[in-house]
Amino acid sequence: MKSILFTLAVWSLPLIAQSSSPKLDCTKLMKSSWNSTQRGAAQADCEFYNASVEREGDAWGDFAALNASLPRGKGKDEIRAAYKKTYTDPSFRLSWHPERAEEVGSTYVVTSGPYEVHRQVESKDQGGHGLYITVWQQQSDGSWRFVWDGGEEIKERK
Repeated sequence: MKSILFTLAVWSLPLIAQSSSPKLDCTKLMKSSWNSTQRGAAQADCEFYNASVEREGDAWGDFAALNASLPRGKGKDEIRAAYKKTYTDPSFRLSWHPERAEEVGSTYVVTSGPYEVHRQVESKDQGGHGLYITVWQQQSDGSWRFVWDGGEEIKERK
């Protein structure tokens, strides 16, 4: 009996390890060429990713601005609900990290970088990867919240 339990435990370890993505060390992502505004938005982007690893769909609502608009919802509550539904799939994993941060005006920064998404459908990984863009707005309290997020999948050439 103990050997059966041990075997089940060993076989389930890769599944447990695959179910969550590792958190990022945000300090390592900051570029020395970025000014404090660019760093602030990129830091928020990195913290948003880390929060999504821990709090899943709730992080999407927490980091959304009141006026945020995504294809899946408008405002914090709709965005939170949409992503909470997405994260109910135990095979769903989404990872990203900022590689660029560009100021646009006095209160906006656009961050962008690579993303990966994975989901199991009929025991097959239906993953994809591409480039994301997030528009961040600095709030009156100095914090950063996203107002728009999207991306483009990169299809493999055959």
